[in-house]
Amino acid sequence: MFYRIALMLLLILGVSMQAEAQVPAAMQMLQQQRLQQQRQQQQQTQTQTQPQPNLQMVNISGTIESITSNGLHVLDGSQQSWQVHVTKETNIQVTGTATPDFLDKGRIVELNANLDEHGKSTDNVKELSIIAPTHDKPQGAVVSGAGSKAKGLQAGMNHIIGRVKSYNANLLIIQAGHSTVHVELTDDPKITVDLADLSLADNDDKVTIKGTLPPSKIQPPQTQPANQPHQIVQAQEVKIVLSQPLTTGKKKKGTPAKSEDSSTTNH
Repeated sequence: MFYRIALMLLLILGVSMQAEAQVPAAMQMLQQQRLQQQRQQQQQTQTQTQPQPNLQMVNISGTIESITSNGLHVLDGSQQSWQVHVTKETNIQVTGTATPDFLDKGRIVELNANLDEHGKSTDNVKELSIIAPTHDKPQGAVVSGAGSKAKGLQAGMNHIIGRVKSYNANLLIIQAGHSTVHVELTDDPKITVDLADLSLADNDDKVTIKGTLPPSKIQPPQTQPANQPHQIVQAQEVKIVLSQPLTTGKKKKGTPAKSEDSSTTNH
């Protein structure tokens, strides 16, 4: 009996000593975790406070040498060649003119037309534009009268923005909101384009670019090599003026720079 009691006391004493020994170890682990968290916070703070590389802004005006898979090769007025990178964030504007056969089904057009109560033009339309829909110019908007706040198709002068349903023999049919408009064009209408499609560009088109040089490419002006081939620029804004009217079946689709016949493709 005595031995059993002694054995139980020894077991209780051993467990108590083991628990007391674990407490400092647990405290030490907590301290290590706190130190590690403090180091991580210090590293994050240092990273956030580190000065960001200064990006040098550049403005380029020139002509397109070739279309690449991710942008353009451009030759500026001083015969400097630039490799222009274009991303989804790049603001692209392509302006110029087009022939009537470029009025494909699905294109968005904007025009003014005198309409009767059935939505048919009473006069031949001489001018219209092919545009990209925006918040300021929502697709399908039909506003009656210059400066009028009335909306919906009405007899008289209408400002129309809609999608081409068909074009044949000078008759342009447009879906403008819930209304279908039938417009007769003149034999040689003036058609302007204002789109955001880089694939419509072609070699020798005029282009202006706003962008930044990569940090690794920034050099003082006095050490910048003259006529260095393919300086790289990240484009923020690209504005292209087409040198030729756009026509169906001949518009540029963006030929890679390595293509040997890229310079022979026309709109």
